[in-house]
Formats: sequence, C-alpha cells, structure tokens
Amino acid sequence: VFHKPKANDPDSRTSGQARNKIIHQIKSARLYVSKIIGRDGKHIFYRIGAEQADLEDWAEFMELPMKLREKYGGGYATFLKSIKHRFEGIPEENRLFSGTERIKIIKVALETPLNDGGAGLDLNRLKADKKIDDFFCFHEEKIRKELLAEWVWKFWKRQPLEKIRQYFGEQIAMYFAFIGFYTLRLFLITIVGLICTFFQYTDLSPVYTVEDPDTHELKQVQFHTYDGKATPFFCIWISFGVTIFLEFWKRRQAELAIRWNQQDFERLDRTRPEYIGKERKGFWSAHGDWVSLDDIDQTETEYPDKWITEKYGKRPLSKLVHGYIGIVTMIITVIIGSISLLFVRGFLREKAGLLVAHYAGGVIFAVFIMVTNKLYRILAQWLNDAENHRSDTLYEDALITKVFVFQFVNSYTAFFWIAFVKKAEISIFGIDQKCMSTVEDGPPNCMQELNRQLSSVFVTQLILGNLVEVVLPGIVSRLKRIQSWGRMKRQQTQHQKMHDEKIESKRPTRVEREFYHATYETPFDDYSELIIQFGYVNLFAPAFPAAGFFALLNNLLEIRSDALKLLSGVRRPEPNGAQDIGTWLNVLEMMSTLSVITNMLIVAFTSTTLDEYVAGSAHPMFLKFLIVVALEHIIFLFKFIIVAAVKDVPASVRIKVAMQERLQQLENRKEDLLEHAGNLDLAELLSPTRRGSGDEDMVDPERPVKEDSTDDDVDFA
Repeated sequence: VFHKPKANDPDSRTSGQARNKIIHQIKSARLYVSKIIGRDGKHIFYRIGAEQADLEDWAEFMELPMKLREKYGGGYATFLKSIKHRFEGIPEENRLFSGTERIKIIKVALETPLNDGGAGLDLNRLKADKKIDDFFCFHEEKIRKELLAEWVWKFWKRQPLEKIRQYFGEQIAMYFAFIGFYTLRLFLITIVGLICTFFQYTDLSPVYTVEDPDTHELKQVQFHTYDGKATPFFCIWISFGVTIFLEFWKRRQAELAIRWNQQDFERLDRTRPEYIGKERKGFWSAHGDWVSLDDIDQTETEYPDKWITEKYGKRPLSKLVHGYIGIVTMIITVIIGSISLLFVRGFLREKAGLLVAHYAGGVIFAVFIMVTNKLYRILAQWLNDAENHRSDTLYEDALITKVFVFQFVNSYTAFFWIAFVKKAEISIFGIDQKCMSTVEDGPPNCMQELNRQLSSVFVTQLILGNLVEVVLPGIVSRLKRIQSWGRMKRQQTQHQKMHDEKIESKRPTRVEREFYHATYETPFDDYSELIIQFGYVNLFAPAFPAAGFFALLNNLLEIRSDALKLLSGVRRPEPNGAQDIGTWLNVLEMMSTLSVITNMLIVAFTSTTLDEYVAGSAHPMFLKFLIVVALEHIIFLFKFIIVAAVKDVPASVRIKVAMQERLQQLENRKEDLLEHAGNLDLAELLSPTRRGSGDEDMVDPERPVKEDSTDDDVDFA
C-alpha cells in the first residue's frame, strides 16, 4: 500500500520514482503485480501474486516441505517440480499449494536478495522508513465464505482444523485446537460444579440472633453459607482433572505437530527481521547459543562452505534496567489498587447496602483489572522490543513471562486477600480486616464474600472482554470506512462543481475495505484471556464451583466470535508456524500445581467444611492443617502417577516420526548417490540386490508413470 501524493506536492516525483523502483524489483522476482487506485484518493494498492510455474520454482528454491500422497508414503518431503505429482496439494480446490503456502512462497520471493533472483525487499523496514504505508495478506473470498458457513454459523459441528490451518497457518490453528480441547474439559467440570453449587446453596448456617437496625428488635436469622460437604471432593476432582487435561493436551499437540510437519519448528525458527546485530559467520544452536567459526576447529568441518552468515547481537542493558523497574512499579501499583478497591466495597456497603457492595464493587474491580492489563501490555511490548530477541519463538516466550506475572498479580490479589488475610481478621494501619457478613450485623462469612467477588469479577470480565474483542474492531473499521466514504463524497461533489457534470457515486473497493480493518498479528491476547479464565476456574474452585459453567458458555461463544473476527473483522493474518502452545503450557502446569495448594488452604482455613471433623479437639487449627497436608500430598502423588503413566507423545506419533526420519535418510542417500553417480537409475542404486545390505524387506522406491497435473495455470495470493 502506497500513499498517493497530491498533484501539487513537490515530493510527488521523488515518491513516484521510489514507488516505481519497488514495483520494478517485485516484477524482477517473477511476481505478478496488479494496480488498484483507491477511491478515497489517498492510497494506491498493488496486489501481488505469481503464476503457477513461478510458484513452483520458488517453492523448490525455498525447499518448501509439502505433504506427499498416501500412495507415495504420506509424510512430508521437500518440494521438487520434477515430482510435483507426488504431492497431495488441495484436492477439493484443485490446487497444488494452499493459501498459506502461497503466501509463504511470495513472502520469500519478496525478501530474497536481488542477486538470488528475488525482489530484495525488507517490508518491515520499508514500512518503518515510510516508503510504503503498509502491507497485508488478502482474503480469498471463496474460502472465506466456506469457513463462515462451516465454522462460524454451524456451531454444533467440529472445527475444520485442517481448513483453518491451510487458510491461517499452524499458529492460529493450534490456538483453536487448544480452546476446543479445553472447552471439552469444561463440560465435565460444569456437571460436577453445578452439583457442588446446589449443595452450597442448600447448606444453611446455624441460627443467629441479630438486632434489626430499624426497630432494634432481636430476631433470629439463617443464611446460605456458600459452603458444603461436597467442597473437598470438588477440589480433588479439579486437581485430578486439570492434570489429566494437560497430559492429554500434550499428546494432542504432539499429534498435530507431526500431522502439520511442525515438530522441528522451534529449532528451525528463522531470525526476526527486527533483530539488530552484526553479520558474522556462524549459527545458532538448538539451545539458543551463538556458535562462531572462531569457537571451533574449522579443519574438522566437513563442509565449511555451507556455514551461513547470521546476525549476532546483544541486548541493551540500560533499556532492560529501566523496563524492569517500570514492571516492578506497575505490579506494586496494582497490588495497592486492588486492596484499595476492597476498602471501596466497604464504603459502598455503608452507603448502599450489602448487595450493591458485593456486585457493584466486583464490576468496578473487573474494569480496573481490564484497564490496567491493557496499559501494562503496552509497557511489556515496548520492553520486549527493546530486548532484541532473535526469533519469534524467543520473543513470544519472553512476552508471555512478562505479561503473565503482572496479570496473575493483578487478577488474583483481591481473592488471595479475602481468602487468607481477611479470614485471619488482622489489623492493617489501624483498620480491621474481616470479611463481610451475609446479613446486616451477622457473623463474617469469607466464603460468601469470596464467592460474590469472584462471580461478579469473572462474569463481568467475560461479558466486557467479548464486547471489546468483537465489537470494538468492528466499530473502528466502520469509522474508518465512514471517514473514507465522506472523503470520497466531498471529492465527487467538488468534481461536479468544477466540471458541471454528475458522476456516479462509488463505494470503496474490496481491497480498501480490508485495508481499513484492524491488524491481527498472533493469538497472544486470546491465549492470555484463556489462561486468566483457567485460573478463575481452578485456583478458587471451592468458592465458585459454577465458574466452569460460565467459562463453558463463554468458550462456546468465544470460538465462533474469534472465528468471525478473523474472517470478517480484521485483516487476514500472516501465516506463522507453531510446534505447540509454547510457554503457555508451562504457565498452565504451574497453575495446576498452585491450584492444589490454594484449594486445600481454602478448604482448611476459609471454608467451615472441616469444622465438624475437628470439633472437640484441643488444637483444631493444627488438626485441620494436618488433614490438608495429608490430602495435598495424596493429590500430588496421584498427579505424579498420572504424569508418569500418560506419555506426552503417543506411540502412533513416535512411529510416524521414525518413518519420516527414515524417509529423510533415504532422500539424503539419493542425493549423495546422484552426486557420485550422475544420472544412474536411483531405483537400481537403492535396490537391495545392488547394495547387498541384507535389507530384503525394504520396498524399492516406485517410479510412477507421468501424470497430468490438475493445477490451474495461474494462482494468485
């Protein structure tokens, strides 16, 4: 996308020459360019694609891995034009390359140096230098409508993960696979949680005598304790369930990684264009360490000419120090803010009553959490950019760590305070900390306060989160389009006045409408929302067992709303690979372990469930502590047994990996034989009789008869 200069702009000639140079470089890479003049009078769009033959050449140049047909062994192999009939392609669309693959191919053609036949363009640098306004991937209308029909509107059907991957890439497909898997687990939590909620609401407190504040008469009252005998069993169910969920998700993501050929993605992850460093001879190890040619004996290297030149840089220390000081400052600020809001709830109780204090205070707190999370996200992003991470995986892992630490403190501080600090009824700065009662002048009830605070905050965040995520991008896009239509209308009116002729009113082109959409880079924020939701459901399970039910309803809506947003509300994201859900899995495992501790402590010290079992004991608190420690150790023991019993990678996946490694060994051997034997027949060279290796059970590679390709002659991205 280029900015269209005005007719009387003195810099129009210079900008036009720069634009023509860029277009010439694109065409020199054998890419197709079509020009679209924006009807808003401000932009010029160039749609870039490639003919089928050129796509095949570039795919072979970049060594694109593609899936083979089943009769050729399945699995993945490097694309070669000479054997293109062996690759599966997209049969239902009668195309060789999927939309994701075509975008990747064209991106490589644009970024490949001029000396190697590419366009030699760094799109991010061109945008930063304002030589181009922007660049984005274009939606394919036919496939977009198919996904809307199959994925968004038919919510009772399973998600078409393969089609999502082919259109959006593995990273986004992995996100939808995870949220779908997690939502299935919520069905089981919902059933048990609603049963536990029923017992909580039917469990009544002993009869208390209180004074009516208006008549000053004494009266006897009973109230719901928001507690129950089923609470400990629900905690045990949650602890085992989350462990089983995580172990089977590891198996699921391993299956998807091998199916999508992403098992080595993190090892092969390329250097980020934004990475700043000096060009040096060497490479990055699998553990992220730089290995220079100076660090090894070059005489022991078999192919020294194959060593590639990569960037090697360091992180600026001053920015790191200032950034982390900012992080610590914001964390301290939100801790103080969270506790201060609890005092605001006390003020609301005095002025407006218990019900308003509970639920209005919860809504205010939910808004506070969402606003501070957004503000901190900006700081974390700036700090992460300053840290100069080499690859996208390292960049995102560092960002996850920063964001999660803050959001954990911001989201859960108030609940820990209610459950453990206010329950202890201590005095801070001369202010007594004790829980609210269910009735006026009644005894403190921390389980009830924790329940109402958690329910109001959780439900408010679910509602506002969906509104902000789905409605806001649509509003921004609509405002941009209205602004564009207004500009076009003024231009048309001015033209009519100057030429005294009526012209037909035209609306923005489709490419302009997509340009006005918001940008969606990665599902980072979507994962972040799910992780915080995961904490609400698991960390404080005894206080709000119905959280799983509300999370289930939210996720059933979230899957379709996220799909609708990607297909209609934002620009088409650039496809990225993904081996798994990354550091988010480590975060989930940490929260799984922490949930056992928090739930047992709530049962022991916040809940009254164990009181009748320790009644009459000389040391009731110590006895409850022993019971909880024993239960905690038993739960951890069974969690360990589950982790040991359930393999992270299924046997079927390990077999497929072994088969692909074997096929890769054969492919490498073929290349070696070709290098030494010229044009000798490969089937003869690799046959057991010629090798004399004793591998009589190995089938000779098949040399099929030439097939006619059914791919279109021209394919645009």
